[in-house]
Amino acid sequence: MDIRNLMEDKVIQLLNEICDEEEKSGSKRYHTDEQSRTDTACFVLNRVPQRYVSSGRGFAYLEADFNDNPQIQVDIVTYIHEGLRRVTDIQRKFSGSPDEQNGDLPAGT
Repeated sequence: MDIRNLMEDKVIQLLNEICDEEEKSGSKRYHTDEQSRTDTACFVLNRVPQRYVSSGRGFAYLEADFNDNPQIQVDIVTYIHEGLRRVTDIQRKFSGSPDEQNGDLPAGT
C-alpha cells in the first residue's frame, strides 16, 4: 500500500526554498542545518491539515486544490518562519557561551 501525505512534500519543498534563500543571503537569522530543517518540518506538519493520497489521480486532485488555495500556502510559509525562529532560539539558549562551545567550563563551575 502506498499512502502519501501531500502536505509533507509541500512543507519540505517550501522549507528548503526558504532555507536555501536564507543561506544565499548570508543572513544569520535562522539556523538552516539539516537538523534545524527537520525540527522545523515537524513543527509545521503538526500545525497544518494532513492531505493523504493513495493514487496519481488523488495526488493530481489535491495538488490542484493546494495550488488554488493561496491561504494554505501563506499559512505554511508563516509556520515555517515561526518554526525556524523557535528552533534557532532554542538552539541558541542551549548552546551556551563561546567558552562552553569550545569545551571549557565557565569560571566557578
